[in-house]
Amino acid sequence: MKEKNIDINKFFEEAKKGDMQSFIDKNLTPETKVKLNSILSDKRKTQEMLNTPQAKELMKKLTKGK
Repeated sequence: MKEKNIDINKFFEEAKKGDMQSFIDKNLTPETKVKLNSILSDKRKTQEMLNTPQAKELMKKLTKGK
């Protein structure tokens, strides 16, 4: 199964509502979900991911106006 193209506006909408699990379930392959959950359950891996330029840019967009 191939990843769907993710609608970034829908992603931001779901993130703002705090409903990311539903978004993840609908838009990621089972393999990608396992990888993501593995990263999120490991504090060191999560920090590494959040320190990437892409994650920092995403966080800026998600927290814009707060």
